[in-house]
Amino acid sequence: EKPFKCEFTGCERRFANSSDRKKHSHVHTSDKPYNCRVTGCDKSYTHPSSLRKHMK
Repeated sequence: EKPFKCEFTGCERRFANSSDRKKHSHVHTSDKPYNCRVTGCDKSYTHPSSLRKHMK
């Protein structure tokens, strides 16, 4: 069961918990809270999985 619906108009995504919904909300904004910590790198991402991929 996925009781947590995305709160953005037009998006029908649903989530099992509120934290997953919050992570998803970044795709609707310019917010990129996941920053690379390597000195000299200024990359940031909307999803933690994208940051992990960048770090490989």
